[in-house]
Amino acid sequence: MQALFCARREATQDLFAQIAAIILGGRLENCLENNTLVALADIFHCGKHRNAVLLEFVFIEGAVVSVPGETVKFPDDHAIELPLFAVVDHALKIRPLVRLAADRAVGVDTDDHEPAPFGIHNDFEADLEKLHLRYGVGGFDAADSVDLNAAVALGMIPGDPHIYARAMFWLPEDVLAAQTTDGNRRERDEAPYLLWERQGLLRSYPGSKVDKHVFLDWFRELRDDDDFYIIYIAYDPWHIDDTLLREFKQEFGERCMIPVRQGSLTLSAPMKELKADLAAGRIVHNNNPVLQMCLTNTEVLADTNGNIKPIKGIDLTQRIDGTIALICAYIALINHYDDLQAVI
Repeated sequence: MQALFCARREATQDLFAQIAAIILGGRLENCLENNTLVALADIFHCGKHRNAVLLEFVFIEGAVVSVPGETVKFPDDHAIELPLFAVVDHALKIRPLVRLAADRAVGVDTDDHEPAPFGIHNDFEADLEKLHLRYGVGGFDAADSVDLNAAVALGMIPGDPHIYARAMFWLPEDVLAAQTTDGNRRERDEAPYLLWERQGLLRSYPGSKVDKHVFLDWFRELRDDDDFYIIYIAYDPWHIDDTLLREFKQEFGERCMIPVRQGSLTLSAPMKELKADLAAGRIVHNNNPVLQMCLTNTEVLADTNGNIKPIKGIDLTQRIDGTIALICAYIALINHYDDLQAVI
């Protein structure tokens, strides 16, 4: 599918910068080579006369996703000055969903479908200590480098349809230290990580990146300190090496680890069920602010068959790691629901 991007030759450098930042966002930095960026910029800069009416068409291979029809308005008369200004103006105000496809390309669709985020605010709370969860399943999402790491454990009790969630998050100590110095992390994520660390919702790890053994240690801690036994743990195999996988199996059993590939084929159906359970208040995470932030940041990318997978919003720095960990744990739950019910 190709998205038609139409621009007048006399479009200014400022206009190009706005379009790159708002419509294509930071994805240009990742999915286009430098010479492509230069070529695209030249298209916008090449006009010599303000009254020129020549149009330049750029075809960008990509996926098409729905945005409200009022978001993008192409003028009927191409002689109107700066015909793309209306597009940028609307994009600045209501942030249309223009998404990255699996093959790292971009597209846009102007059908009148209202985009909706995946995250649903859930204020239902419960005293997890009094409930005394005994058995459950887990999931985790490991960051590639210095970003947020997340783990979630889901438990149930007999005769109760609710699914109770416990979560933990980790950031490198150097990242938190940098935040106290210059505030860069707070400005980027708009999240009070230091406060959450003091509240015990997030933990720091010494150095510049988090060792993935923190997940093993946390699930072991739930078992040894809280008497909460995790019988299955789902994970993204892309981020876990064989050594750590063997350690998990030695600790929790040979069949405990469940690989979950991060694609729409694997995630679509569980995500739809999870969203329904979140909306119904069945998932109880005690309004954990870190997890809620991740859920709020999460949006969905749908293919032509209606299959979905989680993606970040238009701001690529937003954290969705907690959502991924929750989805993994939820997949372990629904795939082994009978096993869990048999032991609780």
